[in-house]
Amino acid sequence: MKRFLFILLICWPALGTYSQQRVDVAGQVINAADDKMLEMVAVGIKELNLWTASDMEGKFLLKNIPPGKYTMQASCLGFEIYEQPVTVSLDSRRFTIRMQPTTLALEEVVVLAKEGKKLGSTSSISQSALEHVQPADLSDVMQLLPGQVSINPDLSDPKQLSIRDISTQGDPMAGLGTLLMIDGAPVSNDANMQTLGTAKASLGTVSSNFASTATGGADVRQIPVDNIESIEVVRGIASAEQGDVLSGVVKVNLKKGKTPWIGKIKIDPNIKQAYVGKGFNLAGSGGAINVDMDFARSVDDIRFPYKTYNRLTGSVAYSNTFLKQWKPLTFSLTGRYADCRDTEETDPDMLDYEKFESHDRNLGLVLSGKWALNTAVLTNLNYNISGNIQHQIGREIDQESLNGPMPQPVSKVAGIFEAPYLPSRYISDVTIDGRPFYFNSKITGTKTFHIGEGMNNLRGGVEYKIYGNNGDGRVYDMAFPPNPTSSGDARPRSYKEIPSLGQLSMFLEEELSLPLGPTKLDLQAGIRFTNVQPESIFRSAENTTMLDPRVNMKYSLIDRNSKGLGKLSLRFGYGVFSKAPTLLHYYPDKAYTDRMSFNYYDPPGSLLLLSTYVEEDTRNYDLKPAYNRKMEAGFDLTVAGVELLVTAFREKMTDGFSFHRKYNLFIYDKYETLSETGLNPYYIPGEGVFYIDPVTGDPVSVPRSNDTIWTSYSYPANTESTTKKGLEYTLDFGTLRVLRTSFVLDGAYLYVKKQDMAEHWEKPITTYQNRPYPFIGIYPAGDGKINQRFNTNIRTVTHIRELRMIVTLTTQIIWFEKTRYIYEDENGNPQVYTEIPVDNVYEDRTQIKYIIPRGYYDLTGTYHEFNVEEATEKPYSDLKDRTGNPYYFVERTYPPIYQINLRMTKELSDGASLSFYVNNITNYKPLQKIGGLINSYTRRNQSIYFGAELKLKF
Repeated sequence: MKRFLFILLICWPALGTYSQQRVDVAGQVINAADDKMLEMVAVGIKELNLWTASDMEGKFLLKNIPPGKYTMQASCLGFEIYEQPVTVSLDSRRFTIRMQPTTLALEEVVVLAKEGKKLGSTSSISQSALEHVQPADLSDVMQLLPGQVSINPDLSDPKQLSIRDISTQGDPMAGLGTLLMIDGAPVSNDANMQTLGTAKASLGTVSSNFASTATGGADVRQIPVDNIESIEVVRGIASAEQGDVLSGVVKVNLKKGKTPWIGKIKIDPNIKQAYVGKGFNLAGSGGAINVDMDFARSVDDIRFPYKTYNRLTGSVAYSNTFLKQWKPLTFSLTGRYADCRDTEETDPDMLDYEKFESHDRNLGLVLSGKWALNTAVLTNLNYNISGNIQHQIGREIDQESLNGPMPQPVSKVAGIFEAPYLPSRYISDVTIDGRPFYFNSKITGTKTFHIGEGMNNLRGGVEYKIYGNNGDGRVYDMAFPPNPTSSGDARPRSYKEIPSLGQLSMFLEEELSLPLGPTKLDLQAGIRFTNVQPESIFRSAENTTMLDPRVNMKYSLIDRNSKGLGKLSLRFGYGVFSKAPTLLHYYPDKAYTDRMSFNYYDPPGSLLLLSTYVEEDTRNYDLKPAYNRKMEAGFDLTVAGVELLVTAFREKMTDGFSFHRKYNLFIYDKYETLSETGLNPYYIPGEGVFYIDPVTGDPVSVPRSNDTIWTSYSYPANTESTTKKGLEYTLDFGTLRVLRTSFVLDGAYLYVKKQDMAEHWEKPITTYQNRPYPFIGIYPAGDGKINQRFNTNIRTVTHIRELRMIVTLTTQIIWFEKTRYIYEDENGNPQVYTEIPVDNVYEDRTQIKYIIPRGYYDLTGTYHEFNVEEATEKPYSDLKDRTGNPYYFVERTYPPIYQINLRMTKELSDGASLSFYVNNITNYKPLQKIGGLINSYTRRNQSIYFGAELKLKF
């Protein structure tokens, strides 16, 4: 790596030595609607990566352009993107760009995601498509992607972004592995520690009664869509410039530039939302300022309005381009604020004072821009600096009711201590105070140059980020603890004691476009190196470094304007993606176990002794990054104006993060029970428990003995594995002019297999001879689930420009859906046992299924091999983990089902428009039998749901 960087530094200046005669290209940008000049329009030549911005008179100048055939691009907020082929020659140097305002009066309006513009699988979503979808938050936009199914807008529960997935329930890795970027800055959730604790985490995840996405991705309910200009979703092989990502990248660009005042009101049965925003052009060359504000209120169920979500967001952005006639330099500074509160209270089953609430406030700043240096060394220099501070409050107020005298855990160190009794009924009030902070900086240099007739774009950069949490952490009165009936739990903990984490990354990538006769090869190849908690460039304090090679290529065999075969290209991509553990994975909680050593309840002469076991360090020092190896291949074909895009993909994610159970032996003193009253026992540390003999007056020592039990805690581990494979397709038939309707058919076959690939320790939930169960079983790896789905979306878009109206009708068809629980090794061999052998343990419906441990530990810590033939009586038979009914592993199949969704947008005038949507317009919700199960039925479709939006411009 060091030698590679040295060679790069030596050779980089030589890359720009290719020379030829160059010319200056000038022109003017005009509003096609009124012929007025447009300022602050970004104008560029795509192939050369050169750009500038128009001045107050709409004029632009691109210097030192070698003659040739190029693509000229122009973009401006509120206008359709301009992209036209041009020929730059020594005689032709002036161009006029006419930009069309975004309106339904245009000949063509795009309200669907566009595919096929990039080397890898990428969807581009424009502002007009966003407005037509009428999303409540960012996650609603994902339904435009191939293979996705529509969902009703819902703000009642946290939402995370996931790509090429079916079900993400109970899988925080799906959201954690998706990279969200806003104006080029990553939106991270790695310092979120809003959980009741990790020591008792179960099923691989942490939990809380308040809304939280700790150990997962960011909660995108906090991100409104009305101030977004465009979104790009990279499902395939992302550029090496993007790191700390597993599955895909979602790039969000906020509005920047002049706009009228825009006000919106959205209403549906559960969500009420309002938005206002405007973009101002400052006098002279002062740039532009954009301001906006959004408010949303959601009720989980209007019949029982006890679970609510409130969101208040606002942003201010300043943007400008300096040095337009020399070396243009863009400058953008955006500030965003969000205040979101998720509350559950006044449930009829809850008392008035019971409440579960999360309150998140965050303030973010992004400073970004690019500088068109156009020198022998650099063509462009890009910079992005961002910071985000948050204040997260999770609160649980709950009534605790005890059946008898219970101890109050008080010690934070191991030993035996006197402890008070808890009240029989009390209110526990737990606050999780988190103050995550994130800082990210990145600088990228690009050099564009010719190689013969080919065009090469070399890009390299350095990125550094740091994140931590300065919150007060877990705060509560230890006299009134939560979960008092548990044998032990987390104690109060300040997050300020946890060190912040830093990541240093470097990347280098080459993009080559090379004509090969009548064909063309486009190639993108790059590599990214990341060092977590760097002590030097290549040495990590956490022993965590990541190396991600990636490549995309596209071979265009045919590219011509033809009524027959117009275009044919082949695509291929492969890449390695990695994600570092979060702060909560690196620094889990201490684990505490409390056992009563002596309990004499006879007020006021009571005495209670509590033995406390503390696992001081629950870190996993072998914790590694998660890795995903992705591969895809496809083709793009255009015949007679009909465009077909097909992509086959396969992904294999390994070493995903979870929390696994670990057991230790706890040996503690246990005193005999005193049955007489009035003895007033007392405790002398280091000596024991005594009482005064009421007859002799002499002190009497209470007999004691050692008791041994298993105690457990959860620790972070690399256990999760996910395999994805499938086929995505988009078939665009174009527009049938007679009907003024375009037809697009898209969908996907998805296969998703998720498994826990580490053996696990488990103690059966039972007792033996009125004592805690004595053995710990060691069970094989392989517990998981397979989901499959094949769907098609038939989208019709009817655009009547004379009425300034557009209507989309989407028929969503799920041809089949399958689910199977599995327990198998990495080679697909089932690890399931039946007492009577069967041919196929997965398909058998008669025998009870068991998971058999490979061995077990007894209370002396001795390991024993497990012999299933001898495990016919307790306690050994309890080690056979019963999975439930005989058909637990049988594949569940669901018959085909369809749903029709309608969306309409009508411009009432230049200053007003009305939008309306109905999901499942026929309210088709058939009761369907679940194949593979006995007398099991389900309704899969959502109920009919509708909403409307009024937009005003003034």
